Amino acid sequence: MSIYRMRLVEQTIQEASADFKIEAASAAEAAGYLAAARDTAEAQASKVVEIQGQSIALGPSQTLDTPVFYFLLDEDGDERGEVEPQMPLPQPSPAGPPPTETGKDAVGPVVR
Repeated sequence: MSIYRMRLVEQTIQEASADFKIEAASAAEAAGYLAAARDTAEAQASKVVEIQGQSIALGPSQTLDTPVFYFLLDEDGDERGEVEPQMPLPQPSPAGPPPTETGKDAVGPVVR
């Protein structure tokens, strides 16, 4: 057997949404205004998006996915590549309890 340095990476993908009514010349322009408002909120480390008199706090409403990755590390702790897990073969179970004089397991049913 060998020893491998591995890194477990778990990402959480969450969804948050809010509806806005935006006055603009086109849908693309409205999306541009909304993108700028979101960028402003992010730059201020705020979850509140403010645009055209509307102010809505965004927070995750659900988790969409949680992908997991496994990376092989070198001696310096740098990632060398992603490794696809292979489940190990089942190990033989340890020996059961010693038999009693009657040949049954030493641990019997509990009588109350």
